[in-house]
Amino acid sequence: MADSTIVRRVQIFSLTIISIALFSTLGYIIIKFFVEDQRTTLVEAFYWTIVTLSTLGAYGNGAIAFESEIGLAFTTIVVIIGLGVVFLGTANVIGPWMEDRIRVASLPPEVSVPKGGHVIICCHSELTREVLQDLDIHNVEHIFIEKDPPEEMTGYLNSREIPHILGDPTKSETLFKANIEKAMSLIVLGSDSTNAFICLTAKKIRPDIHIISSVSTQTNEKILLRAGATKVISPWVLAGIKLADQALHRHDVSYVGEVAILGELGIHEYAICEDSPLAGQTLFSAGIAHKTGATIIGIRREDELKLTPSPYEKIKPGSILLVMGTSKQIDSFKAMLAPPEVEKEQTEKGNSHRINGKKGGGQPG
Repeated sequence: MADSTIVRRVQIFSLTIISIALFSTLGYIIIKFFVEDQRTTLVEAFYWTIVTLSTLGAYGNGAIAFESEIGLAFTTIVVIIGLGVVFLGTANVIGPWMEDRIRVASLPPEVSVPKGGHVIICCHSELTREVLQDLDIHNVEHIFIEKDPPEEMTGYLNSREIPHILGDPTKSETLFKANIEKAMSLIVLGSDSTNAFICLTAKKIRPDIHIISSVSTQTNEKILLRAGATKVISPWVLAGIKLADQALHRHDVSYVGEVAILGELGIHEYAICEDSPLAGQTLFSAGIAHKTGATIIGIRREDELKLTPSPYEKIKPGSILLVMGTSKQIDSFKAMLAPPEVEKEQTEKGNSHRINGKKGGGQPG
């Protein structure tokens, strides 16, 4: 209940008490003077009113109490009115005030919403923690939105002091609370239908917002793109690629992910395994920039991220290289990751295809 409503109720309650007190005091004087033919004072009349309204009933001086039947009837009326006003009025004023104070006390702490350049993550899923942890590693401000997160997720958010809003992310008012007007991008991780509604709402508020959406069913990818998603990613497709790589013993290259930043230019992540040709070398000795044109902008090891690493930084197995470049430059970088025997085999296959092609071209059709 709003504070203004409570104040208004207090004012009405106070005016009612004052009105009853004036009515009782005036009635006492009239009855004493005209009915019982007794002189009385204003102080005695007010004293009688207070004692009667409070239902104490002990008037002290016997002369103060009424002696006539009219006086006793008036006393009964004042007691009934007093009981009704005091008990009902108090319940209607103190009760809502207490409820309001309890409601305010039970509200979650005020969320510190980022002022701009942040990422908004919507909905809880198996991917949520991974996304939050990765944003933490990269020191990117973010805020999480979920209508009814599970207890373990709430505990995780509170323990890491991650700003979060309990609300429906498909509603525009919830996105406004997350400062979507100044956000850098929006990540949606709910069901396909929920993601589509969030995309529509977000695009209505900010047509230029960058939205990355997860998709459970591949056939829904086009629907999410039409709803406003900038990019749609299927965790199952990425997992399938990873499993296929492992089945083909492609341990030299471990594709982790990519983020497009401008046109063909993007940031890609590749894990370095023990049998990778780059393992054990420094960035300078590997000559990645010279040979491919791609730039190593960071190295991630477990929960540590080192941006703009030194040329003499050693590439250790298990590290994840953050590589920035165009598609052509990234292809050249991936070629560097292939073991010598694989590269030789691929070259021989290419030469064989070219020779066969030439022979085939010389035969009459």
